[in-house]
Amino acid sequence: MATLTKTLTLSSPAGDMLSDALSLSMTKDVTINGAGIMKKLTINTANSDNAIAIAPASGRSIVYVKNVSTSDNTISIYNDALTDSDTNLGDGTAADSTGSAFELIMEVKQNEFAVFPAALDFPLIAVAASTGGLLEVGIFTES
Repeated sequence: MATLTKTLTLSSPAGDMLSDALSLSMTKDVTINGAGIMKKLTINTANSDNAIAIAPASGRSIVYVKNVSTSDNTISIYNDALTDSDTNLGDGTAADSTGSAFELIMEVKQNEFAVFPAALDFPLIAVAASTGGLLEVGIFTES
């Protein structure tokens, strides 16, 4: 067993974003079963034959994604709701030619990141808006 500490801090001076200053900080320790994975993946475009499965259906997890593409390139993260292992997004729409349902979860622009809890009952799939997409991924399965 290992411990993963999640910390979120949001701040903004008074008059900048809000009339009052914003100062919010939260910390949460999560017990991880030791199945942590960190990887950097090249992400295909939606019009290619296959999107990239970035996370398997592995149960309750903390997911980290960061778009580390070297050029302006948005990466879209989808939930493969049918768990059919079909990563073909066909024409780039939210469903492929075989009728597999892909639900858009988020879009991550260059240098943006996200950390979120996920049930991961279904695999996560990623596609890039253009060639050269790079995504850093961390999956930390909870106990």
